Amino acid sequence: MNPQDDRIITSDQLRAKVCENNKLSLQQREEIYGLLLKYQQHLTKRPGRCSVFEYEFQIEGDMPTNANFRPIPFALRAPVRVHVQAMLRDGILEESYSAYVNPLTLVHLEGKSIRICIDARRINKLIVGDRVKSRVYQFASVPYDFKNSLSAFMWALETVLSDDVVNDHVITYVDDLLIHSTSFSDHMEHLDRVFHKLTTARFTINASKCHFCKPEVKFLGHIICDKTVKADPDRIEAILRYPVPRNQKQLRKFLGVCNFHQQFILNYASYVEPLLVLLRKGNKWSWSKALQNAFEILRAKFAESIHLVHPDENKGYIIHTDASGRAIAGVLLQKDDDGHYYIVSTASRVLNAAEQRYSTCECELLAIVYALDRFKVYIYGHKIVLCTDNKSLIFVHKCVITSKRVARWMLNIQECDIEIRHIKGVQNHLADVLSRNPTGLTDEEIRNLTRPDQVMVHSVQLYVDKTIGKELKDLAVLQDTDPRLAAIKKEVTTHPTTTQHRYLLTDNVIYSKGDKDRTRWKAMLPTCIETKIFKFVHYTLGYLGVDKCLEEIRYVFQVRNLGKNLRRFIASCDVYQRVKHPNRSFTIEEMHHFPRGLGDVCAVDIYGSLPVSKRNVQYVFVCYDVFSKFVKLYALKSATTKACLNKLVNQYFGNVVKPNVILPDNGSQFRSSSWRKQLQHYGVDVRCTPIRHPESNPSERCMRELSKFCRIYCNDNHKK
Repeated sequence: MNPQDDRIITSDQLRAKVCENNKLSLQQREEIYGLLLKYQQHLTKRPGRCSVFEYEFQIEGDMPTNANFRPIPFALRAPVRVHVQAMLRDGILEESYSAYVNPLTLVHLEGKSIRICIDARRINKLIVGDRVKSRVYQFASVPYDFKNSLSAFMWALETVLSDDVVNDHVITYVDDLLIHSTSFSDHMEHLDRVFHKLTTARFTINASKCHFCKPEVKFLGHIICDKTVKADPDRIEAILRYPVPRNQKQLRKFLGVCNFHQQFILNYASYVEPLLVLLRKGNKWSWSKALQNAFEILRAKFAESIHLVHPDENKGYIIHTDASGRAIAGVLLQKDDDGHYYIVSTASRVLNAAEQRYSTCECELLAIVYALDRFKVYIYGHKIVLCTDNKSLIFVHKCVITSKRVARWMLNIQECDIEIRHIKGVQNHLADVLSRNPTGLTDEEIRNLTRPDQVMVHSVQLYVDKTIGKELKDLAVLQDTDPRLAAIKKEVTTHPTTTQHRYLLTDNVIYSKGDKDRTRWKAMLPTCIETKIFKFVHYTLGYLGVDKCLEEIRYVFQVRNLGKNLRRFIASCDVYQRVKHPNRSFTIEEMHHFPRGLGDVCAVDIYGSLPVSKRNVQYVFVCYDVFSKFVKLYALKSATTKACLNKLVNQYFGNVVKPNVILPDNGSQFRSSSWRKQLQHYGVDVRCTPIRHPESNPSERCMRELSKFCRIYCNDNHKK
């Protein structure tokens, strides 16, 4: 390999690559640098040529294919010519006189670069003819695009890395290698062994994509460290931002993304079950309010995803199972030396229509069979303790079984060495987590089962400090600069037993429990960024008051003197003091409209006129459910009776609820005969607020909030 090739990583670049990991000692950095320098000639972007494995394509039939050429755009012909010459120099291409000709196709990569591939889809039986005006090349290495190209590469890689030591410490997925070791010295040995095997076989390694000696890596959508596995935050962020599906295809795509990370969500099946109704054969697409709530709940659950621990083969396993009327689930746990339980894996699924008719005992037994099957890769060859709150299952081995279905299940259970134990329902907190609201948990049990929620900040298009997200990522460093939090960290490290009920140290971030909510770990906020967090939350919520901001901050962070400091901050906010409307009571003509339930009374009004938008929208039609205080806003081009009726009948009645009473003010749009007749046709009674007292309309509170938000978000220019 030519040492002058500029694609080979330089010594300075190698040194910088090693210095990326600041957790290594100076001696360890020198060791890893020496190892990388040993294989410097093979750390290159130049494709390698495997010398120990040769692959030959097998083609059915004797009739060759000679597809028509596709013209290459003039702007791309020069870079294509450069790529072809480079591939000839690297030995990837060679001149060919074969009768099998496939057209060239271009793939655009990131950074406006291109990749040369071939289109191998066309397999027509054509007569061989010498009609090629330009030269024809054939790949001297296995190309992309053939259906067995990927399997050939993986086959070659498997052949090169076939070794007992390598197989135990290297995980391969296509061209990604994950090398894991228990110590730094072992890791150096494993790296050397893998480098030697790859370079001997003339493989090359792209150093720019390598990360060495990392305590935590991102691999196939997961964050893997020495003790736990958790979902990739970028994947979770994508789920939290996923738009509402509009058809079955979009819903299947969303559920596919969720299913990939379902092991991090306790009782995942019960959250996804309401959405599966739309995917059943024969069901028409109808996105209701209940489905919207189910979608939002499922999406929000990923913000509370748990961490899974790596299994210890030297310790036993414990399985908790539970069944509800719609789903079954199981949790695989292990106990550490201190007697704490940690979750290794979870599993759940929705019961089909036939299974939902099973008796309670049968559903509980089905949950056991399902859990044993899903966790078989972990528990095979180990003695298992299986915990259930159904006491009758303890005697299942001694009963006379008359059901063929139960007999088949028992044959599956007998393959495992299990001991079934009964636990009371109030003590079966995992069953509660799986299918009910958590009850009866002690602080210690919650600490063992509940891990700190990930701190996630959603971006908003407001004029706030853009460094807040970066600072939250460096929360551990900021905590170290705070004297009080640094002292707490030191105390937790020195006396872990006495502080475990109050504090938790994870990834060098200190967490604490609130005084009121003792079931949730919250990150302790350093004093240096308190004001920035206050400002971010206050601005994001649209300059809401102390109570709402206090609730949002308290949900994630533990802040000293939070109420006092937040009140002082909001009291000094100039924008808040300007736009906040004083709450005063007025003496008005009384005419009560008390709602008796959801959708009983709907107050409506028109907000505007506003500056004309690009789509000629000038008004906002406000619909306010008086009982639930649910608000729905519709954009209007004109404030006419016809436009308001169209929004009510075609959208609000069908998508929200058809009310019994409509309560408008005395605007001309709402006093017309067509307004009253059309609503009475749908069985809706029309009442109006007292004349000259629009404040008696409950929707006026929404109008005031709209005015406030317009003043806030359009304070620079009120004319656009």
